[in-house]
Amino acid sequence: GGGGGKDDGMLPILARELASGDKRPMAAFLHIMGLHMPCWNVWRKNGDVFSDAMAPEVLEGLTPSARARVNDYDNATLWQDSFLMDVVDILKSRNRPSLMFYISDHGESPWGNGWRQTSEMSVYTVPAIVWISGEYRRKFPEAVRRIEEASRKLLQSDELSEGLLDFGFVSVPGIEEEKNFLSPKFVGRSPRIIGKSRAISRNGT
Repeated sequence: GGGGGKDDGMLPILARELASGDKRPMAAFLHIMGLHMPCWNVWRKNGDVFSDAMAPEVLEGLTPSARARVNDYDNATLWQDSFLMDVVDILKSRNRPSLMFYISDHGESPWGNGWRQTSEMSVYTVPAIVWISGEYRRKFPEAVRRIEEASRKLLQSDELSEGLLDFGFVSVPGIEEEKNFLSPKFVGRSPRIIGKSRAISRNGT
C-alpha cells in the first residue's frame, strides 16, 4: 500500500521509453498504487489541501484516525489527478497519435467508518477516463467517433479486453464484435445487483 512515491518513479521511465526513437506502435501499462492504504505519503508534492475544516459535516461523528484516513484519501486523489496529467504531458510531447485509458479497480472507498463498505454503490461505480491526442483525433476520426459513442454505454470492467485492443487497432482472430465495447454490435451483460457485501448478476451467478 501507499505506493505513490514508487508511482512517480514510473514517469521518467515512460518518458524515456517513448522518446527512444522507436517509431513502432507502443502500449504501456501503468499500475498505480498510490490510493491504496496507507496513502498519506503520496500527496506531499501537492500539500495538505484537504483537512477537517474543508467539510466538517461529512466528517462529523468519525474518530480522529478515521477523519485522517478520509483526508489522506482525498489528498491522494488529488495527487493521482496530477499524476495522470503528467502522463498526458509526456504523451503530448511525442507529437504522435496517442491515447490514454485510465480505469480504477474500484470506486471511492476511504474506509472512513472502518473496513471497506462493500455494499455501497460508490465502491462499484468505477471511474474511467479516455484522453485522446490531437494527432490521434486528426488521423483516426472514425475511431474517435466510436470512442465517444462508447462513452455513453454502461460497461463492466471485465468487459474491456476487446475494446482495449481496438484502441490500438490490434486485430486478433476470433474476437467477437458483440464483446467489443467500441463496436455498434456490442452486447453488454446485465448489470449486477449489489447484495450485502457481495455483487451478483441478475441471473444469480
